[in-house]
Amino acid sequence: LHISKRLEAMNDEVGLPVSFHRPDDWEETLTFTIRGTRLGLAHGHQAANPNAVTTWWAKMTHAGVMDCDVLLAGHYRFPSVRPSGRNSAGKSRWHIQAATLDNGSAWVRNQMGEDGDPALIVFEIDADGFALQGLAAL
Repeated sequence: LHISKRLEAMNDEVGLPVSFHRPDDWEETLTFTIRGTRLGLAHGHQAANPNAVTTWWAKMTHAGVMDCDVLLAGHYRFPSVRPSGRNSAGKSRWHIQAATLDNGSAWVRNQMGEDGDPALIVFEIDADGFALQGLAAL
């Protein structure tokens, strides 16, 4: 959050057309709209394991908190992509589990027996919504 605030201050100096989004105080999730698609962000620690993220997300959607088309989460340090139900337009909702940007985590490897190589997950939200074919791990 500190880095985001610093980048926003620097952006204000140069005047680029960039929007910054941050959760309210004490909130652990954030949703906002990009080109008509609701993007949700969560660290991922809210679920007990990576397979439980979509169950947690469904409960949060039911509670009116994470009603989004794409949920991007981290915490577990290895990438995965999976559909999770459908949105009101009948399109798949997607959970994207981000890769780690560091050299991994012994805790995750020892706890879950899984590990992933460092990568930056990128994807496109175009006029038709989340574009699965635009997803890449760089």
